[in-house]
Amino acid sequence: MKKVITKENLVLISKTPGKQYLGDDETIEQRAQKDGTRWYYALNSIRARIGKLVEADLNALPESHKIDDEDVQFLLNLRESEKIFSQYRKALTDLEEEVEDLGDFNEGLLNQFDSEFIIQRQAAEYIKTNKPDSRVTDETQHFNLHFLHDFTQQTEFKTLHSYIDNFRWESIVKIAKDIIKKLKPAESINDFLQKELGNKGDRIDGFETESQATFYDDFLLYLAKKYYGLKPSIWHPDMGFEGLVIALKNEKELIVRGDLGVSQYASEPVVPEGSSAKVIEKLADYQVFCWEKGVEKVKNPVDHFVGIIGTETITGKDGKKLNTVIFEDPDMDCGLDDQRPVFRISYKSFESGLKNIYGTDRGTNKIGFFEAKEDNIPWALCADEDLEEEIDERYDNVLKRHLV
Repeated sequence: MKKVITKENLVLISKTPGKQYLGDDETIEQRAQKDGTRWYYALNSIRARIGKLVEADLNALPESHKIDDEDVQFLLNLRESEKIFSQYRKALTDLEEEVEDLGDFNEGLLNQFDSEFIIQRQAAEYIKTNKPDSRVTDETQHFNLHFLHDFTQQTEFKTLHSYIDNFRWESIVKIAKDIIKKLKPAESINDFLQKELGNKGDRIDGFETESQATFYDDFLLYLAKKYYGLKPSIWHPDMGFEGLVIALKNEKELIVRGDLGVSQYASEPVVPEGSSAKVIEKLADYQVFCWEKGVEKVKNPVDHFVGIIGTETITGKDGKKLNTVIFEDPDMDCGLDDQRPVFRISYKSFESGLKNIYGTDRGTNKIGFFEAKEDNIPWALCADEDLEEEIDERYDNVLKRHLV
């Protein structure tokens, strides 16, 4: 449940902590997002969740009820897409664990050979003295040695590091293709590139593997937006801070993408001084954090998705008014009984890190190697309250007809 709180110079979205499924009054702790995911956990905070319990109730109905009842089919279809996107998230998380293990393996080899890169000659030398042993049950060791053997049998990649990178990109493409087959969308990824992004050149196979992986992930974000019934926000950066305030009042939480979030900063956030943070704590039980002025950001940050849940105009240490944005970060873990951490940055910092939902920097008008159809791409996503009401209404209909 979300509620808009409006005070002088402050707009704040109060939220029920945790995750809540259709037909269940109880909330469940929402853990921090897993590695390998970017948009999945962020979108969870603005979409309706069907869940296992409702699915079990619906599947327990007589087959005739399931086939003939449009409301039942509607809810089961939503649940099916929910499960498929969850499979995508889990597959990416498993992949990142494999890539991390391979990275550690590569690091160990670099130390062993006292080398800047591991090339095929060194890999072959290592294999000779560390042949896979069927009696050894360490799956990671077996995987690493077979991976190293495959590296020695190809000619495209000269270093183990570049071979690991390509393994990651190729795996993302394969995972995405499998998920798209299960979703059976009306559009293809080439339709997405041309109609949504404005690509007039190559088809997906014409791009390098890394770019293909990025586009496939963006296509699945596009499909998640459709299957979850999410809406583009009315807000555009040209509307400025005042426009963001209006959008937040009308649309509640907004999901945005960019060089944003806790992981983008080189130092830990701090609790701000002054009474403003205490007011927010009392209104919505949030613990406010911020960063010291002039804090450094990490080099080569990875795009991240966060949820905008507030705007506030505060008085800075210099006595000047400062427009700020308050966001939640899906990277943060929080128990149901804990204060939920939220983070405040200046609107200027927010705007400088912002990208549209497919990762285009403002003003560059570029995605990959082609001109982006920028005016067609949202800068934020929000929930469709009409759809949420429809889901509740359809579930009530099912309860009355079949389950009560």
